[in-house]
Amino acid sequence: MESGWVSTSSTVLSRALEEVKDLAGRSDWGARDPEGGVEYSARPHDDYPIARGIGEINAPLETCVQYFRNHNNNSQWSETLKSITVLQDTGNLKLLKSIIKARWPMSDRELLFAQQEFPENSGNTVYVIEKSVELAEYPLQKGYVRAHLNFSGYIFERLDSNRTRVTYIVQFNPEGMVPGFVREKMQLRHAARIGIAKKTFG
Repeated sequence: MESGWVSTSSTVLSRALEEVKDLAGRSDWGARDPEGGVEYSARPHDDYPIARGIGEINAPLETCVQYFRNHNNNSQWSETLKSITVLQDTGNLKLLKSIIKARWPMSDRELLFAQQEFPENSGNTVYVIEKSVELAEYPLQKGYVRAHLNFSGYIFERLDSNRTRVTYIVQFNPEGMVPGFVREKMQLRHAARIGIAKKTFG
């Protein structure tokens, strides 16, 4: 019998996959000047904008997927990340929890989310999708605020044996009172991991 976290996570991630595919195909992204060979853009959506980063990385597709799925690399992408823990792991499907430092007097954030890999096009295109899940067996810890990852999607496209185009689309809601002018900057900071990866691989 399939465990509860697997069933719940698989359902929400499959829906998020379709949302990421739809967003990737849209042409109404706000244009921004490229930075370090990475194209960044954002578009409004509900209370929080959605950010996107697109860049070519000098590494095989499989290496790029491993790099972005490795939770130990998350500290490179966020100065506010205090910890990240893998709670469950089936190999392809993971359940993770991260603790995010907030500025005083705000409480630190707790993020509970699932991650899954979806290969397509004979493995020449791979989606890695992340999304918050609510599970009774993992209640919010006392003293924290539960943040929400509405969705996070990586799209890896093989260009050749040693080059991969990576697109990252994200909408993160820390919950609580966040000024409107800060919200787009916050999303774009998440998308900046594409630039960090590009520098890592040269």
